[in-house]
Amino acid sequence: GITLLPSHNPLVVAKEFGSLDHLSSGRLILGVGVGYVPLEYEVLGLSYEDRGRRTDEYIDAIRAMWTQPSPSYAGEFVAFSGINAFPRPVQQPPPILIGGSSAAAFTPAVGATATTAPSSKAARKRRQPRRPAASQTPPRG
Repeated sequence: GITLLPSHNPLVVAKEFGSLDHLSSGRLILGVGVGYVPLEYEVLGLSYEDRGRRTDEYIDAIRAMWTQPSPSYAGEFVAFSGINAFPRPVQQPPPILIGGSSAAAFTPAVGATATTAPSSKAARKRRQPRRPAASQTPPRG
């Protein structure tokens, strides 16, 4: 599954999924997305336009919780210090899979351990068989 990351507290996400990685002996892949429905952001009181920057920042904050001995982070949307979360993930850090079909979803700026996956709509589009051109249609008979 994919977690709509901007709608969650990144520290809670770090704790929950860090514990899951620990309990699964390092088999976690965290799937995140930013969403595409403005109403989802409106009901949460968040800016739809900031969802990409917020997601990038939340990923950085989550990685800080997972990898720093004394985690701290200061950004536009989240800031913390003097806290910690245990158990730590087995993987340092666990991989983060970013779902989406926009250009931003494929930008490598999110870091070396993040990968991307196309949205299901984009994947379905790629799986549709190509029809041969009229001149390539085999004769019936």
